[in-house]
Amino acid sequence: MKKISFLFVIIVLMAISCKQEPPKENTNLIEIKADSVAGMPIDTNHVGDNSQVSLDWEGVYKGVTPCANCEGIAVELTLGKDNTFVLKTNNMGKGDEKTTIEQGNFSWDKSGSVITLNGLEHKPNQYKVGENHLVQMDMSGNIVEGDLASKYILQKK
Repeated sequence: MKKISFLFVIIVLMAISCKQEPPKENTNLIEIKADSVAGMPIDTNHVGDNSQVSLDWEGVYKGVTPCANCEGIAVELTLGKDNTFVLKTNNMGKGDEKTTIEQGNFSWDKSGSVITLNGLEHKPNQYKVGENHLVQMDMSGNIVEGDLASKYILQKK
């Protein structure tokens, strides 16, 4: 009987000694406030999974958008990491086929998913940034819908 009692006490002691302690709170954490990504200021009130911080958006985008009085508008938009842009457009089928080049800075909206090409007037200047593409928005800042919607997408090259 003594052997059984002794064995029981040992089993209980082993069970108690194997009990895991809850993890201790780490008091060495450092609070980091993200106010830039790769040297670019970001809106820290909207940090999260958005195009500005999640996608590799820097680069050259090309496409041909619809035109009311020509065959189409060849568009090449280059976005720089320093929030600069170079926009080259060419109204195709007009005879002179002259390329217009405009450049400047762009800014992000609060959601971090739409850019505005600053300084452009009387033409679309907003683009929704997606994975390896930009969607040119209409003059009111809306995404074009309908049969021609796919014609307003610029692909990253």
